[in-house]
Amino acid sequence: MNKSQWVLVLVSGMVFVLLFFVFDTKTRSQKAVESGRSLTMESTNLNAMLMDSKDDFTIVQMSTVIALERQLVLLEEEMDTLAVIATYKQLAGEWYRLGKPAISGAYALKVAEMENQEESWAIAGTTFNLCLQKEAEEKVVSYCTEKAILAFETAISLNPDNLSNRINLVLTYTENPPKENPMKGITMLLDLNERFPNKPIILNTLATLAIKTSQYERALERLEKSYEVDPENNKTICMLALVNKQLGNLEDFDKFNGLCKE
Repeated sequence: MNKSQWVLVLVSGMVFVLLFFVFDTKTRSQKAVESGRSLTMESTNLNAMLMDSKDDFTIVQMSTVIALERQLVLLEEEMDTLAVIATYKQLAGEWYRLGKPAISGAYALKVAEMENQEESWAIAGTTFNLCLQKEAEEKVVSYCTEKAILAFETAISLNPDNLSNRINLVLTYTENPPKENPMKGITMLLDLNERFPNKPIILNTLATLAIKTSQYERALERLEKSYEVDPENNKTICMLALVNKQLGNLEDFDKFNGLCKE
């Protein structure tokens, strides 16, 4: 090759690298297709769960759901956003009543996406967490885990100071730990405890996880510290009654059991 040919090859290579690594080479139409595919997959997940679940109930049991679904079609055609959100909430509540938290969570997620408020995302995440406690089917558990993480991470991004969302994210990971990092939830909780020491909500969660593994002495240590910080915290008081009973500390059990309001 002569000098001019080498220059042409070099310039062509540089252009390729820039296009591949720096610039977004996807057209708007391609992005739209990918976005639409993502939404379609989400819709397909919900539709599949609906088809599987409706066979579990009689027409009478499903009457409210059927009426709400028909109402939703009309409202979406009319593009009445507020009414659509209200109907999604009703469907979420009805499916929760029917004992299907995965479907309830799917509708709660639609509400969160439309409202984009911390509370809406937290409700969706909490509903999916309930799914993790109730469901056993692997694909449903995987779906609820993924959506719970999404919901709580979004809620945290909207209000980083609310520890409840961070704790609930931790509980998602402890309820269904990632196979590649089974201690992720515990590690996250210990990190929170270092960043926010002496917070009852964190100490009580650490105690709860200790109780699950029958580490009652460790749980008692956490709860006593939590009680020192906030002696009016009813959850701490009731958990102290439980732990002292398990440890045979009957005098302390009587004390805290008498104070426990639930």
